[in-house]
Amino acid sequence: MTTSNRRRRALEATLANSVTPVFLLDARRRVMYFNAGCERLTGWRADEVLGRVCEYRTSAEPGEIEALTGSLCPPPEVLGGRAASVAAYVVAKDGSPAARRMAFFPLQGADGGLQGVLGVISPMEPAPPLAAESPARRLHAELASLRGALRQRYGLSNFVARGGSMRRVLEQIALARKSSAGVLLIGPRGAGKEHVARTIHYAGDAAARAFVPLDCRRTAPRELKNSLRRLLDGDEPPSPGGPRHTGALYLADVDHLPRDLQELLASAFGRERPPAPARVGDAAASPMRLMAATTRDPRALLDEESLLPELFYLVSTLTIELPPLAERPDDLPPLAQHFLEARNRGAARQIGGIDDAVWRKFREYNWPGNLDELSRVIAAACDACGGNTLGAADLPFRFRTGLDAQATGPAKAARPIPLQPFLEEVERERIRLALEQARDNKSKAAELLGITRPRLYRRMQALGIEDSNADEATGDR
Repeated sequence: MTTSNRRRRALEATLANSVTPVFLLDARRRVMYFNAGCERLTGWRADEVLGRVCEYRTSAEPGEIEALTGSLCPPPEVLGGRAASVAAYVVAKDGSPAARRMAFFPLQGADGGLQGVLGVISPMEPAPPLAAESPARRLHAELASLRGALRQRYGLSNFVARGGSMRRVLEQIALARKSSAGVLLIGPRGAGKEHVARTIHYAGDAAARAFVPLDCRRTAPRELKNSLRRLLDGDEPPSPGGPRHTGALYLADVDHLPRDLQELLASAFGRERPPAPARVGDAAASPMRLMAATTRDPRALLDEESLLPELFYLVSTLTIELPPLAERPDDLPPLAQHFLEARNRGAARQIGGIDDAVWRKFREYNWPGNLDELSRVIAAACDACGGNTLGAADLPFRFRTGLDAQATGPAKAARPIPLQPFLEEVERERIRLALEQARDNKSKAAELLGITRPRLYRRMQALGIEDSNADEATGDR
């Protein structure tokens, strides 16, 4: 064995057995090396990690391999050839995050191209100094930390919220997932009502069964009726590879549900419902849960008789009101980062963050489309982005015109003018004009105005128009 081979093997043995976590990615972000230090820190074996592609995003589910590979992914600028040291939360196999410092070193080939990235993980106690990081990197780490905190406190794995306006919503979701009672979600379009309903369902005991959404506003009445009949009779066709029967029925825009179908649901859920038909391999069946959503005040729906009282009281055992995005300023940054990192999944080019100029525009905008609009804006900006960070030039045309329209504001409505003073001013001007044309001859001015001379005198006196007494000089009496 040559000296160079012995040295190479000694280096490999040193790295492999080192308690300092060291890993190596290739140019496509695939894990090529994962030493004993990494295994000890994360609880994942090397053979479970090798070959996995790292994506610059935080995983919603703890214990998934994507949660680890996401924390191992270098910031996009490292893939462009620049070394970096960043704060991160390394997610272990048991779901626990560890605050660490990640040093990334790009490895260049003879042609100057990127061959791989060497990563070294070092301790950082008690937590990363996030204020020292760039805004984009800091937000990436904050999103990972927020997900961990929500999982630990509420058991919610795929929810992003940290502002005070959402604290009550989080507590209500945590309560709802422990129950099978009806849930009514109230909020504007795009505020995430269906996402909350899915979170409640999949975090509860019926997660193994299907979540079935029905859009009462956009679906034809006959199709709605057929779907409800199949669900209530328990003979809906199972989805391939999915749950074998329905665990939750979600009615979007329930106030658009036809009256006969409201009566059908009130009758079906008002009595003690039998368990859904069990099938081979199913978990113990339990009654289907009813959840619904509306954009309107439910009490107004009752007053207007748009919603049957029987159905309202069944579905509103737990009522959760979602605020619009404009009332969630603290949630805007992590939500935008969440949508950005969701776009990184499976993408050849990873985008690391959002430029300060974009944040300024985001804060000025009132987001009439709420979360749905934010998701669309981020998706369009990612498609247009040619670098590692979303810039103002990447924002879609529709967003920019909407922002301009909001800055301009609607045309100011004309203030109402009292009619009597307006008419008096018009009359005053016409009399003065007639007197000027008639050279203060009252008879001629009255003729021009189409009135009698006595009436002209009376109107002049009522309107406060001074008489120049020119009549006496001209002999006009």
